[in-house]
Amino acid sequence: MQSAIIQGLYDKQTTEAFNCPGVCRWTGSYISLGFKADCRNVTQETLQTVNCGLDGDTRGVCNMTTPGGLDLTTHYMSTDWATAYNMNASSLLMGEQEVKLPDTFPKITLFAIYRSTPDANFQMHDINITDCSLSITAYEYTGARANGSDFSFANRTEVDFGVKNPWTLRTEPGLFSVMYTNESTSGNIHIPALEMNYASLAALGTLFESTTMVTEWVEGYFVNANLGVAAALTGDVDISDRFDKMATAMTNYLRYGPNNQTAHGEIVQSEPFVSVRWGYFVVPIVTEGLGILFAILSIFSNRRSRRVPLWKSSALAMLACQYEKRLGLLQATTKDVSEIQVETEKAEVRLQ
Repeated sequence: MQSAIIQGLYDKQTTEAFNCPGVCRWTGSYISLGFKADCRNVTQETLQTVNCGLDGDTRGVCNMTTPGGLDLTTHYMSTDWATAYNMNASSLLMGEQEVKLPDTFPKITLFAIYRSTPDANFQMHDINITDCSLSITAYEYTGARANGSDFSFANRTEVDFGVKNPWTLRTEPGLFSVMYTNESTSGNIHIPALEMNYASLAALGTLFESTTMVTEWVEGYFVNANLGVAAALTGDVDISDRFDKMATAMTNYLRYGPNNQTAHGEIVQSEPFVSVRWGYFVVPIVTEGLGILFAILSIFSNRRSRRVPLWKSSALAMLACQYEKRLGLLQATTKDVSEIQVETEKAEVRLQ
């Protein structure tokens, strides 16, 4: 899960776990546990709570509180250094001493991010403060499709349980308590029973409150002890987009976790299909039929008993003609066909 959080914040895409020999599809709908993040700009509201003073002789310090109730602290020293980034986080879940669901559940963690751009004299400008929250939820996935190494869902929709908090805590000794939802129906969606170990979410809160996430980055002549995830969230990075990607990466980790279930799909293959439109064959078939009928009738009408000689068109008849210079005409001889054929076997012709 820690790896999924870091990958999401640094916008590193992970591949979906699937097995498809070509083009595949999954026609069913699937519901899985997940996380969602909500962020909003609270710069104006937070700056109204700023209280600045000196920490020592020359070091300035400013304290402020976001509408979410998280404290942020910035430091500066004129012409020397100033805070460019500060992040604070607070888990809403109780520790081992008191296991219960807070009134804010299903929200599990709150975040506050301060960003600024120090100038050449290390005066802070373009201050931006963002409040974010991370909640547990569930998603419905439909229209899963794979093509080669590409996999995608046509739709991913957050499940509407119909109530603000559908979760119930089943208390067990120590941190072995389980949060669960009962099987239910919302609209035309069947929601299966879901559950998660309370200790898992408590561990997430501990991670978010650690220096892995909670850190300050000071620009200038200053030694920063902890980098945290400052490199992923400083500058003009879209905080809301990065937290959404973090929640998506965490959700994917749950989908592929130890309690995953295999979904069987279908292979999509191309098969040839021939459709004959016989109507278009009527005209050529009738034409061919009339041609055959005409040939048969011609043969019948010129049969031997009718004493009509058959004549095959040929250029041999030209050899039975001679040119009459006096008349300026070609005149046929009285030679029959057999005589013409005999002469053609002996004649040599040259075209000019």
